[in-house]
Amino acid sequence: MTPRSSRRAFFTATLLLVPGIVAAKGTSCGNDDIPIGSGGGGGSAECQPADCGPALGMPNYQCNDGTMAGPTGECIATPNGCGWEVIECPPGDECEVSECGPQPLMPNELCGDGSVGGPTGRCLRVDGICGWEIRECPSSNLQWFTSCGDPVCQSPDPDDPNIPNCTTEVAGDPCSMPNVFCEVPGDSCGSNLICTDVDPAVNCPISRARYKTGIAYLNDADLQRLHDDLLTMRMARWHYRTEPTTAREHLGFIIDDQPQSPAVAASGERVDLYGYTSMAAAAIQVQARQIEALERELQSLREAVASCKR
Repeated sequence: MTPRSSRRAFFTATLLLVPGIVAAKGTSCGNDDIPIGSGGGGGSAECQPADCGPALGMPNYQCNDGTMAGPTGECIATPNGCGWEVIECPPGDECEVSECGPQPLMPNELCGDGSVGGPTGRCLRVDGICGWEIRECPSSNLQWFTSCGDPVCQSPDPDDPNIPNCTTEVAGDPCSMPNVFCEVPGDSCGSNLICTDVDPAVNCPISRARYKTGIAYLNDADLQRLHDDLLTMRMARWHYRTEPTTAREHLGFIIDDQPQSPAVAASGERVDLYGYTSMAAAAIQVQARQIEALERELQSLREAVASCKR
């Protein structure tokens, strides 16, 4: 696949998901980064994600020179208002159409991410040879998976106002934007659909002993280590890159801070909720024993003081 155009495009809220159009070099505008849109006004000093509308549902991709192209997640000010920044691949050398010969007769195709693959109509020079550019569809293993759901099913299960309801999304169907959730209407166990390349249900807890092997119960030293690890775990608030800053903040720990923790799944990409809650249970057991010891010590002191008063 030959390189694509090397300019930046901007998507404004008024042109959501419409491909950005950029001016070619040498125009009277004198600028290679020409945003298209009707954002109203000459741009502001700062733009917030809410000013750009919903995030773009297009993937990032690697260019032929090794750089990355696609949406940067930055909502920036442009002459036409606020828009999402999209970086495109560096350009190849343009050739005369006559140097490429007849155009390819192969059809275009709609890619899984919504983009279009096939002939682009551009005649480019690569390694000194001119040829027609053929865009390949981005490879993606993203699909809709069902999440684990709640530990206890509720009927009826209250609707989560922070997660949009699923409409046409179906488990197993391909999707294009990673880590996007939708809530399954009518589900009483809190299961959602998530766009990802790894099945999150692999880490769902199966608690009966018949499903397990090598069961070993923790001793006091093991419990103490889990207690100490939990107390040193740093808590953080954050937004996902796919969310606007106006969305509700998430709370928890960051996997990168303790990748070897039992609270981290084997893939290193997700939290093991079963391990996480078990660490909390271990810490409670340790602290309960400490409280019992302190209560016994306090009772002994009370009895000693009472005997002195006799």
